[in-house]
Amino acid sequence: MVAELGGSYDERQVLRMLDHLMEDDVIETLSPEKRRILLVKQALEISLRVAEDINRAQAAQAMRSVVDRSVTPETLGQLRFVDNSWAVDFDFKLLEGLSYRRLMLLYGEWMKILAQFVAALERENLYVFIAVVTEEFHDRIVNRYAARDLMGLEEFSFWLETLSTDILSQPRVIRTGSLEATVNDGAEELAYLLVTRGQVIHGQERISRICTTAGVPLTDVPPDFWVGWQKAESIDRLMTEYAKLGHASRLTLLILSRQLGVSLPRDIAF
Repeated sequence: MVAELGGSYDERQVLRMLDHLMEDDVIETLSPEKRRILLVKQALEISLRVAEDINRAQAAQAMRSVVDRSVTPETLGQLRFVDNSWAVDFDFKLLEGLSYRRLMLLYGEWMKILAQFVAALERENLYVFIAVVTEEFHDRIVNRYAARDLMGLEEFSFWLETLSTDILSQPRVIRTGSLEATVNDGAEELAYLLVTRGQVIHGQERISRICTTAGVPLTDVPPDFWVGWQKAESIDRLMTEYAKLGHASRLTLLILSRQLGVSLPRDIAF
């Protein structure tokens, strides 16, 4: 909101106005847990609208099947079916006074509803749905939230990847080579996630080919072999090749890069 108002007003004026509104309790600063719930509810609302644009009746039926299986009052109470269309209620009054644990459980429930809704859509429309949702998330979600608010959203994009692949067999061993899940290097952590989760979703053979093309070794190499510019260049190529797997993979890259503070290669455009 600040960024949008900043196009017409001085940012300092906007911030002073927001401070004044918060002091007078006109607006409320959301806690991190509530921001994450807001994010996933917005993701569901966007997904509903995209699905309706593709096939309104199918979207309504898919959402009905999800609601019929849900038993959580805080989520059921914020899903409305009006004029043959489902909508999400963004009022936070239902969340007042809830503990951190309960809020995080509700975040999980909203994520489950989102995942079940997408899974209930007809597979023949899934490719178009994912393509449009990826662009919508780029424009309306990923760049409007802080990196920490996006934690967990990658599970949705990985789920979309799973739904859009035909790989059924699971690898017995996940190969990582010299890649490590390190918090000190966002790019390497991103590469580690792509390689490990990718082997489960897309199959070990396909990910191995991508790693070979990118120059990312899936066998142990000496510590001084894969360093400096060579590692950075290889990870960039890995992201480029991974993006070619489909729109869901591009969404995964978009979310993870924002979370981890990693710049995407220029040839991955949105």
